[in-house]
Amino acid sequence: MATPDDLRPLIALSPPTAEQQGWDTAEYTCARCWTTVTATTEDELVRLVAEHRNTCGQQQASTR
Repeated sequence: MATPDDLRPLIALSPPTAEQQGWDTAEYTCARCWTTVTATTEDELVRLVAEHRNTCGQQQASTR
């Protein structure tokens, strides 16, 4: 099961530049089921991706 700490290195977020102090939203689209999750903070994105990967992985395993 993926945890937020496992996924943090996998999510490539570029550091903000002087003109760009942050980001409004970020999206992750699952390559297995094409579900898209949207977050407004990096911590929220990491949490949502971890939750989705765990849920989607369990659904994929149950259909095999």
